[in-house]
Amino acid sequence: MKGSNRQMGTLAKVALLLGAVAVVAIERHTIPIPHSEQSRAQERIPNPRIDYIHLNGSPANSVMITYSESVIVKLQATNTGTGIGYMGGVYMSFREFDSYADADYVDLRSNSDNSVYHEFRPGDPSDPIWYLSLGEFLPAQVLLIGARYDVSSSYWDPGETVCLEVEVRPPSPGTYQVYLKVPVCDSEGFFHFDPASGTYTDQQGEYVYRRTIEVMANPNSIYLPVVLRDYSPPTPIRGVRMQASGCSTEDKCEQTLDCLQTAGVNTLYYTIYWQEAYYHSDLLPHHSFDSLAYLVPEAHARDIEVYALISAADIGWPEHPEWNARLNHPGVDDDWLDFAVPEARSFVADVAEELVTNYDVDGILLDYIRWRTDDFDTANLSANDISLTVQGVYERVEVVRPIAVTASTFMSQKYGSWAGQMWYDWLSGGYIDYVTPMAYVDDSELQTLLDEWRDSGYFPERIIPRLSVVWFDPVRPKPVEDVLRQIEICYDSGATAMTLWDNRYICNNPDLVEALGAGGW
Repeated sequence: MKGSNRQMGTLAKVALLLGAVAVVAIERHTIPIPHSEQSRAQERIPNPRIDYIHLNGSPANSVMITYSESVIVKLQATNTGTGIGYMGGVYMSFREFDSYADADYVDLRSNSDNSVYHEFRPGDPSDPIWYLSLGEFLPAQVLLIGARYDVSSSYWDPGETVCLEVEVRPPSPGTYQVYLKVPVCDSEGFFHFDPASGTYTDQQGEYVYRRTIEVMANPNSIYLPVVLRDYSPPTPIRGVRMQASGCSTEDKCEQTLDCLQTAGVNTLYYTIYWQEAYYHSDLLPHHSFDSLAYLVPEAHARDIEVYALISAADIGWPEHPEWNARLNHPGVDDDWLDFAVPEARSFVADVAEELVTNYDVDGILLDYIRWRTDDFDTANLSANDISLTVQGVYERVEVVRPIAVTASTFMSQKYGSWAGQMWYDWLSGGYIDYVTPMAYVDDSELQTLLDEWRDSGYFPERIIPRLSVVWFDPVRPKPVEDVLRQIEICYDSGATAMTLWDNRYICNNPDLVEALGAGGW
């Protein structure tokens, strides 16, 4: 059994590993790029530092594309030292491209105005030393391209930036490694380089970054970059989905909070809208007791964060029948918010904005943010409309205050795609902080999911498993040992945070409350 003192990996952990910050279009969309400080005996020397490494516009460790598509690789570095760089620059090497024909699949898109573009193809008699010095890391004959300051053009002055952007069209499905490095030579002929933590070095002692391109024959492949948003919860999340019934009165609210605090819960995902439940928003029907207003300060007093959970598919259409997907799309059988209607998408963002404005919630969780699976198969609905809804919520919330935005998702991207729920795209697009996929499965399938999440590049920082404390069909409580075993499986696979469904079945099981509170998660 794991103890309760686990520390969550999130971006706080990534920052320790990586360091420098990549700046993209939206200020908060940043990710650390490998760079560690290094003490220097000299002060008046060049000090190149990678500003960002992008694959297809994102600071990604890896990217998956469909065969015949192209990848844009962009590398930018700055001389942050006080000494003028005599020569040096940024370089890319493609180890799988080992012939003139392969080299034709790489084209220059742009490079710095003051730098000289070089392309050394395999077999070129002017092979640079990098070809010959990589030893076990790269073969001698590889394609190398670079943007470089040298004495024939200009010096790499302090504060100057050099960049290189190329388009790569891999010739066939497979895995392609892109190696990147940034050396600079001072006036005395000594090389200095960006000191990357946890990456590769060549025989010159210069650090080499590696990025991976997976080229798939399947046309439905997806991008898998490292996430962009700069978000880190204050503590490792131990979260519980909380139904509105858990706070129907002040006494009920107190009882539920006491139970969950005893169980070690530090994050609540509280349902603020559900048919026949309790409501809190001026845009939605009210119940006489505003439980969210009561719950938030009471939870905060117990060091428990509260997310407002919006059941997106259920809101709006009762008051606006023209937003009912059942009425707008042949083949849709149930009442469901029509995310294809711009006003309906805006309404979801309106509710989120109002909640963040009027309540001191710590985050927004989007539930039922999808089409019904049967409808999506038959009604020609668009996954993009779901993604636009998520993006709209994020952008509206960010205007008020930068709190976490997350979503309940199907357990894998495969299942999510059956309902237009492309949650890998939400993560790669940078308009969601993390997801809590509903892993209501047996041990074997749970392990399969964990393997998929780990391969995606988002786990554990941005994929937080949601396990159920009941078995379904029929609903019956899981034995405590079953719950703890699945938690253990997640942590053994690298998870650093956990969420459970839901408060009713936890608080009705004193043995489970005791086990969780004693360090069961």
